[in-house]
Amino acid sequence: MGDVTVAWEELMTELRRVAPAVAAAVLPPGGMSVAEAQERLGTEFTPDLVEWFGLHGGIELDYKFRFLPMNWPLDLAEAVRFSAEIREIWQDSEPRCEGDQVAGTVMETWLPQYVAVGNDGMGGELFVDLRPGPRQGCVREWERAQADDFENSWDGLAPLLREIAAALRDGSRVGSWTPVIVDGGIEWEVP
Repeated sequence: MGDVTVAWEELMTELRRVAPAVAAAVLPPGGMSVAEAQERLGTEFTPDLVEWFGLHGGIELDYKFRFLPMNWPLDLAEAVRFSAEIREIWQDSEPRCEGDQVAGTVMETWLPQYVAVGNDGMGGELFVDLRPGPRQGCVREWERAQADDFENSWDGLAPLLREIAAALRDGSRVGSWTPVIVDGGIEWEVP
C-alpha cells in the first residue's frame, strides 16, 4: 500500500465520521487507463499520481461534496480533459517567469507537465506539477486570472490528503481555507 493510499484511507475515515454523505458520493475508478491518459497528455505520471487515479473516479457534483480545498476531485478522464483544455487556451502564452523550470516554481502559464486533479467549478483547479526537481509531484493551485501564481502548495497528494483529514478532525486550516461541516457537507471558509 502506497503513501497516497494510506493518506486516502485516513481522509475517508474522517469523511465517514463527520460527513458520511460526502464519503458515500465518491465514485469508483474506471474508464480511461493511465497509459491512455499519459499518451493524450504527452507526459509521464509519477507513481503517486497513478495511485491517486486508482483510488477513485471523482465524486458526484454537488458543492457540498468538494472535499479538496474548494475543489471536487476529478476522475482520470476529466483530469485529461481539463488539462488539455487549459493547455490549449494557454498554448500561445509563453512562461512569463524567468529561471529554472523545476517543479514548484511559478511560470504564470499552464505547462504540459501540469495535470489537473481537482476543479472548483469556476475556472480554478488543483494540479500536480510533474516537472523534474525535488518538488516533483507537488500539488499547486491554478486560476485563470492568476495562472499558477498562488502561495497554496503541498509537497504531494499524500501531504494534502493528510492535511485535509487533520483539518476535519481539529478544525485547522488547509492552505488558506478551513473546512466547516454544514448540513453533512463541507464548506470552505477563507480567513
